[in-house]
Amino acid sequence: MNTVVSTKIEPTVASDATCGAEMAIPRLPNRGGLRVLLAVVCLVTGFAAGPLHAASGNVWIAELVWAPQYCRDNADERSSEACNQAYGLVLRRLRPPGDRKCGGTLSDATIDSAVRFIVSRRWVQQMWRRDGGCSGKTDREYFDFISLMMDRIEVPQSLREAPRQPARTSGPQLERDLLDVNRGLRPDATVLHCGGTFLTQLDLCFDDDLNAATCPADRKRVCADRIDLRSAN
Repeated sequence: MNTVVSTKIEPTVASDATCGAEMAIPRLPNRGGLRVLLAVVCLVTGFAAGPLHAASGNVWIAELVWAPQYCRDNADERSSEACNQAYGLVLRRLRPPGDRKCGGTLSDATIDSAVRFIVSRRWVQQMWRRDGGCSGKTDREYFDFISLMMDRIEVPQSLREAPRQPARTSGPQLERDLLDVNRGLRPDATVLHCGGTFLTQLDLCFDDDLNAATCPADRKRVCADRIDLRSAN
C-alpha cells in the first residue's frame, strides 16, 4: 500500500531587487537537450494589483495540469516528454479570450523555441492549434506572451515536482500558498480542479496586461477541502 505523506507547501525563495521581495525561480537542468521550465515561474515585477475585472474585458486562462494525474488519465501521453519525468504542475494550455475556431501548424523553429518553457513538442503544436491560432496573435507573439507569463507566476515548492509517494494537502492551504508566493494574485483569479480528491488542474486567470483577473463564472472549483497529490510512480 502506498504511504500518503501530509505536506504543507513551503516556497523556496531567492532575493530579487526588482520586486523588492523574496521570490523563487524554479528551473530544471537540461535533460536530453531539452531545457525545461517547470510549469510557471516567479514574478519579476509581481502580478499587478489590477481591478477585479479585466479592464479590457479580456480574460486569458492558463491551465496547469498535475502531470502524474494527467498522464494516468491520458494513456496516449504516457510515452511523451511530459510523462517521462517527475513533473508536478505543468502548463498545458493558454486559452485566449472568447470562443473561436482555431487551427494551423508551426514551424520547427517555433517549436524549438517554445520547448524552452513548455515540456512537450506535441503540446506546443496542440496549444497553437487549439488556442494560439485564434488568439489574435502571431505564433511568435503568442509564445512570447506565454514566456512573459511564465516569468511572472510562481508555483509553490511542493508543486514543482511530483512527490515520490502520494502526498496530501488541503484546498485552503494550497490557495494560501499560491497567494503567499504571488503578489497581486487573488482568490478569484485561481480555480482548483480535482477528480474525486485528486488534484488534476489549476487555472490562473489574467488580462491582456497580465493583471490578475476574475475567472469566468463557468470555471468553478471542484475540489473538496482535502486534496491528494498523485506521485510520479
